[in-house]
Amino acid sequence: MSSAAQLQNQIAELGPWHQNIEIKDGISTFPKVGGGRRRGFQQLMRQIWPDGLSGKTFIDSACNAGAYCFWAKELGASETFGFDVREEWIRQARLVLDNREGPTDGMTFERMDLYDIPSIGDRRFDIAWFSGIFYHLPDPVTGLKLVADRTDEVLYVSTGTLTVDGEGA
Repeated sequence: MSSAAQLQNQIAELGPWHQNIEIKDGISTFPKVGGGRRRGFQQLMRQIWPDGLSGKTFIDSACNAGAYCFWAKELGASETFGFDVREEWIRQARLVLDNREGPTDGMTFERMDLYDIPSIGDRRFDIAWFSGIFYHLPDPVTGLKLVADRTDEVLYVSTGTLTVDGEGA
């Protein structure tokens, strides 16, 4: 079995996937026509930072398989931190991290509950991504405040359950 075939088997075993993340050589986590979420995210970031995210730090709360962290890294983010309460999604993120072509230095993924964010110490982030989590929280305002208190530049909050490209948040 080839390396590509092994990777495709691992992707299938860790499914289902909720985000389409390109890994390498035309292999992605969710072989689907489109790319609207990646394109939309990167367009938004370039509207705010036209020269990219060089030197910026990025946190994604409830990161799922970490797509937004990978896309922020593509734009030059120096550090990304994604966390999710579901271990299976962190395993997905780590599979992508271990196999992705392109820069992955400074990227970490942890299984962690949002309310445990004080456990990461005094870390701060330039950009915080808070999407697809708000409506799951028992105390969403407290959860949002925990992230906001660590954010220095931009806090993106989405409370929607359907994105513009028709995919779930």
